[in-house]
Amino acid sequence: MTSIYQFNDILDSKEFHEKSEILQNDSWKLLNKPDQNDNQHRFWIKDLMQDTFYTKDLFETVKNVVSEHNFDVELHRVYANGQTFGQSGKLHQDYNNEEQWTFLIYFNHIWDIHWGGHTIVKDLNEDKFYSFLPVPNSGIFFRGDLWHVGLEPTSMCPIMRTTIAYKLDIKEKIN
Repeated sequence: MTSIYQFNDILDSKEFHEKSEILQNDSWKLLNKPDQNDNQHRFWIKDLMQDTFYTKDLFETVKNVVSEHNFDVELHRVYANGQTFGQSGKLHQDYNNEEQWTFLIYFNHIWDIHWGGHTIVKDLNEDKFYSFLPVPNSGIFFRGDLWHVGLEPTSMCPIMRTTIAYKLDIKEKIN
């Protein structure tokens, strides 16, 4: 079974542009970290569990996208991550089992390749790493037990790198 999927054009381009502008200019807290014991790697977070656009509308889109690969999912948690220069993440796992997956949406309406900010995901069974550029309105869906890291933007990047992270429970694999 494949453990990493990549998607493009998740939302309608007009809606994506509007929502990414709102999120970019919204209030954030500098409280997020890759794991509970790490007090050195902090980056921005915004809890989205009370926002129906993310818990209902966009989540329905996520469900439809992953159903193309025969997944049926339920929402465990959704939040936004923000990183600026100097706020590189740390290699980590979201979960320690294969029944919980992460759907990460790159939520900047513009991104330049020179700005960096890649997500690196390590294959579980092989010593291979996959790099995903944060292309606007694209996303990756991967097993939560895969080691991964969100890299910081370069010093040339004038904006915060934003992602929407859906933590999902796999209800069943549809055949």
